[in-house]
Amino acid sequence: MNEKALRKEIDEKIQGLTEENRKVYEDMLAYLRLSYNKSERETEEILLELLNHLLEAQKAGKSAEEIFGPDPKRLAKQIVGELPALIPSKWLRMIAMGAAYFFAVGALLSGGFDLVMYLLGKGSWIQEVHVGSVVAKSVVSLMIGFGFALLTLHYMRWSCFRDVRKAEEMLITGLFAIVPTGAFMAVIYLIPPIGPVLTVPLYVSLIIGAGLFMLGYKLQKAL
Repeated sequence: MNEKALRKEIDEKIQGLTEENRKVYEDMLAYLRLSYNKSERETEEILLELLNHLLEAQKAGKSAEEIFGPDPKRLAKQIVGELPALIPSKWLRMIAMGAAYFFAVGALLSGGFDLVMYLLGKGSWIQEVHVGSVVAKSVVSLMIGFGFALLTLHYMRWSCFRDVRKAEEMLITGLFAIVPTGAFMAVIYLIPPIGPVLTVPLYVSLIIGAGLFMLGYKLQKAL
C-alpha cells in the first residue's frame, strides 16, 4: 500500500474516534508527519497502526491517555527517533520541487505586476534585467524562504500537544506573515543593480514562471 492509500484509510478511520481521542491522535499525526526528514511510507504505516490500536482500545472503553500514556509527545518523539530517514534522492527532489514552486510564484507575480502596470500605461513592454541582481536576489530570497518554512514546521511541531491561546496564536501568525514579507521586500529594494544588463520582453517572466511551475508539478508527482 502506498502513501496515498494509507492516508486515505487513516482519513476514513479517524472519523470513528471520540472527540477526546481524536484530539490526541491528531496531535500525534501532525507531529509525526511534520518530521519532514523521515520516510513517508513508514510514517503513514505507523500512524495507521496507532489508529487501529486506538480504535480497538476505544471499543473496550479505554482512552487515548491509557494507550499513549500521560505524555503522548514523549511517545511521539520516541517513534520519530526510530523511523528510518528519508532516502537522499527523495529529499533532493523535495528541495528541488520547493525551489521550483518558490521561483515560479516569484516570476508569475513579478510578470503579472509588470503586465498590469503596462496595461495601465505606467510600464514598458521591454524590461531591463541586471543579471547579477537577479542571481543575488534569487539566492538570498530562497534562503529566506526555506528558513521560514523550516521555522514554521518547527513551530507547528512545538504547538502539538499544547493548548495555545488564541491571542498567542494570532500574534505568532501575524509575525510569520509580517517578518518574511519584510525580509523579501528588503531583498528587493536593498540589493543594488549589479552585473550585465539584458533587455527582454515583459512576457518572459510569465513564461519562466509557468515553466518552473510545471517543473515543480512534475517533481511533486514523482515523489
